[in-house]
Amino acid sequence: MEKLFWPAVHFFGLVAFIVYKTKGSFVEFMKTRHTEMSDGLNKSKAQAAEASSKKKEIEAKFAALEKEKTAIFTEWKSKEADQIKAIKESSVKLISQMNIEAEQNKKALEDQIRNQVMKKIADQIINQVEEKVKAGLNEQSHKGLIEHFVKGVSA
Repeated sequence: MEKLFWPAVHFFGLVAFIVYKTKGSFVEFMKTRHTEMSDGLNKSKAQAAEASSKKKEIEAKFAALEKEKTAIFTEWKSKEADQIKAIKESSVKLISQMNIEAEQNKKALEDQIRNQVMKKIADQIINQVEEKVKAGLNEQSHKGLIEHFVKGVSA
């Protein structure tokens, strides 16, 4: 054990000498390191608080955007429903107007066709009468017509 005693004393003496010589710089290093770590922790706490407040601010803005989105969507749906209603009403009016015009056109066309048919029938009757008159007109009936015409003119 005596063999180890003197090397241990020398070792502890050397360590004590090194600590004595570096004591000031080591203590200063530890103080500086403690200050830097404290400052870093304080900065981290401040950044965490700032991030938390920004997160709350963003969440509030997001909630406001959600409400605005809902309001816009509701307004859009309302306008869409109003437009659909207006389109339906105008289409009913338009169809009604078209039906009225179609009925008027139908009557006008029927009247025009009726007039054309009546004219054709009248023309055919006149042609048939002319043919019968021409076929039945002889000299004696011709003289009778002339006398009748002359009496009508002189009277």
